[in-house]
Amino acid sequence: MAHPTHWAKMSIQERITAATIDITRSPEFCKLSGVVCAGKVEVLSGKGLTAGTDGLNVFYGEEFMLQRSVEEVRWVVVHENKHKALKHCTHYRDLVDKYPHESNLAQDFEINLMIYDMDPTEKFAKRPAGVEICFDEKYRGMSWIAILRSLIKPKDKEPDQGRGQNKGQQQGQGQGQGQSPSQGNGQRNPQPFDKHIRNKRSNAAIEKVDKVIGDALHQGEIIAAKHRAGGGKGGKQINTSAAQRNTQWRSHLQQFVTNIITGDEQSRFCPPNKRLLPLGFIMPTHFSEAAGGLIIAGDTSSSMGSIYPVLLGEITRVCQIAKPEWVRVLWWDTKVCGDQLFKPEQYADIGKLLKPAGGGGTEPRCVGLYIVQKQYTPKGIVWLTDGEFFSTPAPISIPQIWGVVDNEKFVPSQGKVVHINSLDN
Repeated sequence: MAHPTHWAKMSIQERITAATIDITRSPEFCKLSGVVCAGKVEVLSGKGLTAGTDGLNVFYGEEFMLQRSVEEVRWVVVHENKHKALKHCTHYRDLVDKYPHESNLAQDFEINLMIYDMDPTEKFAKRPAGVEICFDEKYRGMSWIAILRSLIKPKDKEPDQGRGQNKGQQQGQGQGQGQSPSQGNGQRNPQPFDKHIRNKRSNAAIEKVDKVIGDALHQGEIIAAKHRAGGGKGGKQINTSAAQRNTQWRSHLQQFVTNIITGDEQSRFCPPNKRLLPLGFIMPTHFSEAAGGLIIAGDTSSSMGSIYPVLLGEITRVCQIAKPEWVRVLWWDTKVCGDQLFKPEQYADIGKLLKPAGGGGTEPRCVGLYIVQKQYTPKGIVWLTDGEFFSTPAPISIPQIWGVVDNEKFVPSQGKVVHINSLDN
C-alpha cells in the first residue's frame, strides 16, 4: 500500500493505480479486483469535477483527487467501480430516463451504505472530507430501485397526505437525514457525488459491456475465495485436481509435445544389430536421441483459476503418453513465483502435487529470463495463459506452444497457439 510520506509526490494517475492495487489486496474489497481493471481510466481537468463512470470507463477530476488522502482516493475508486459492478449505467434505462436525478441519488445511497458496511471503521476507504454524499441508515439493505420508489413517492402525494408533513418536508426525508455521526453533514437536499454517464449504447454494445463486467466479477470471486482460504500466495485459488477433456485443442497440444519429446530416429552399423548377426545379416541398430524435458509455464492471474483443473488434467495425460525425461512447472505473474520439477514416476499424480504460487499481474518476459538464468535446456515450452498482458515475452530459441484461454485475438510473438474455450468442458 502507498506510504503516506510518498503520497504527496505521486501523480493523480499513480495515486489511482496505488488505490487499485490496494483494493485487489484487500480481503474486504478484493471482489472488485477484476472490475477495477476493466475499462479505461482518465484524469480530467475542470472545476467541480469529482468522478464519473459510464458503466465501463471511469474519469476522475484532477483538482478534486489532488486534495484527497490515501483512504479517500480508495473510497472514490471503490465508489465508481461499485457503479460498474452493479451495472447502474446500463440497466433500467427507461426508468432512469424518467427519473434521472432521483435514480442517481438512489444509486449513490445504495453504494455508499455498502462501502460503509464493508469498512465501518473507514480505516481502508474513507468518505471524502468536506463533500456531501447520499447516506441514510434507513436505506440499509435496500436495492436502488426500492430506494428510488421511496424518493419519488412523496412527489405523487398531496401536501396534506402522508404523516402530516408538507411536500417539501416529505422530500427532505430519505435524502440525507439520518446521517452517520461520523459524516455529520445533515444535508436535506443531497446531490449525487459523481456523474453517472448513460451513453446511448445499442443493445449489442450493452451486452458486450455486461460480459466484460461479468467476467471481471468472476475474477474477483476467485481472488476473494483465495483470501477466504487464507492463501495469499495463490496456493488456494486454483484447484489442481486433474480432469479429462476431449476437445480439438487437446489433440494439437498432444501432437506438439509428442513431436518435440520423441526425438529423431537414428541408425548406425557400429555396432551392428546383434540379433541378426547369427543369421548372416549385417543390419544397423536403431536408437532415439534422449527425450529431453518439458517446461510448462502457468499464468496465475485470477481468470485462469476455473480452467486449470481441465488444463492440468490434459497435461498429465500428455506427459504419460510422451514420457519426457522431466517436466518442470513454472508458476508466474510478474515474476516466477514457483518452480516444481517432476520425474516420470510422478506424472500420474502431477495434478495432485502442483502448488500454484503468485496471482498478481501478468508479465511473461520473466519466464524467459528465468529459464536463461537457471540454464534450463528444455525441448519445448507449453504456455498456459489468458493472453492478457502488454509486455513481449523474452525471445527464446525453443519450440513453444501457447494454450490461450478465452482470447481469440491473441497472437504470440513466437511459437504456435491453440485457443481454449473455458466453457467447453
